[in-house]
Amino acid sequence: MMRRHQRLRLAFVPVWLLGLLVAIAWITPFIWMLSTSLKSTRQILTTQIQWWPKPFILGNYRFVFAGPVVQWMLNSLIVTVVGTAIGVGLGALSGYALARLQFPGRNVMFSVILASIMIPANIAVVPLYIAFLKLGVINNYPALILPTIANVITVYIFRQFFLGFPTEVEDAARVDGAGRAHVTPRVMTRNSP
Repeated sequence: MMRRHQRLRLAFVPVWLLGLLVAIAWITPFIWMLSTSLKSTRQILTTQIQWWPKPFILGNYRFVFAGPVVQWMLNSLIVTVVGTAIGVGLGALSGYALARLQFPGRNVMFSVILASIMIPANIAVVPLYIAFLKLGVINNYPALILPTIANVITVYIFRQFFLGFPTEVEDAARVDGAGRAHVTPRVMTRNSP
């Protein structure tokens, strides 16, 4: 029994060695990039390979962060946080309406929403630019945030979530006097992991 266990362990040695070689191949360019970022221009342009620069030059980082990089990072943070918050909120409202409310054309509307997944996002670039140009929001946050908030996948996921949630919980809340505005947030937080 012990020999069989040792043979199994030895069988995994080539797999581990292959994994180690792949890991080294993946991390080598990152280490080279980090090493190069700490070199002077003269050290970068030499033909000799030098993995450990002597001396370390931190001026490259000062040069980068003295420029507009901090503003770019702040812009990315604002666009990401605001776009995600609005997108999730609108997706939850749309998903709830498509799952729980009965209105004419609901299934057709959901089919059209799902069919829009097949339209590549690149097709909408020029019409969006023209629309934002006419609205006067070019080079502003709304031009970056508005295209991302209408996400079909979010609507689909929330619709499926609300279809899977028992309606009896909402009915009990309505009997206690809660309206739809009070029921929906509690349904979402109650069933969260």
